[in-house]
Amino acid sequence: MKNSYTGTVDGELQQLSIDEVNSYVSNAVGNRKLSNSEVETAIQVAMQNVAAGVFYIL
Repeated sequence: MKNSYTGTVDGELQQLSIDEVNSYVSNAVGNRKLSNSEVETAIQVAMQNVAAGVFYIL
């Protein structure tokens, strides 16, 4: 997809981005399941923390 968006950032650009990601994911092939359940759990917890606005200072 060529980046040709010329509108304002008002939700339309975000929707285009979401549509592009959804298209990519729906056309992806191969095994997308992690084989290590501990890593999978750690990623899920980290994603939940990001969604909740939690962050860590290292």
